[in-house]
Amino acid sequence: MSSSRTLIVGIGSPHGDDQAGWLVALGLASEIRPRDIDVRQASSPVQLLDWLSGIEQLVICDACRGLGGVGNVRRWYWPARELADAEWSGTHDFSVPAVLDLAESLGQRPRHVVIWTVEGNPRGALAPLSPEVADAIPNMVQWIISDLRATTPCTNSHS
Repeated sequence: MSSSRTLIVGIGSPHGDDQAGWLVALGLASEIRPRDIDVRQASSPVQLLDWLSGIEQLVICDACRGLGGVGNVRRWYWPARELADAEWSGTHDFSVPAVLDLAESLGQRPRHVVIWTVEGNPRGALAPLSPEVADAIPNMVQWIISDLRATTPCTNSHS
């Protein structure tokens, strides 16, 4: 594995707005073909710990609640302590921030970590994907692709 490898992980489940991370990963996998970018799906952020060896840049896509209006997409550069205030999807045993903190303490955190969130609807897990999140997914895919094509990632800011 090259030390400049990028790993993109969509975190989610097949339920409600929690599937957003998986759908973004599927969209990215159909558009990204470079050998140095790997796109995966995870049902829990803790799975990231098994995939970080040799990764220089980690891009995480996940649904959350408590950071804006339903369908709102945000990009965060880790560390972003505001993410501790988010409510992560109920199927995750550890939140994204908790796993990144653990990766840091284990010396496994990649140099550059970008977290893309889409605000989910707080409806029940058996509800279908909300229209706002469904509308946000294609934009999120294109923004991530543009972000990957941009120059070296920054740190300590978000937009």
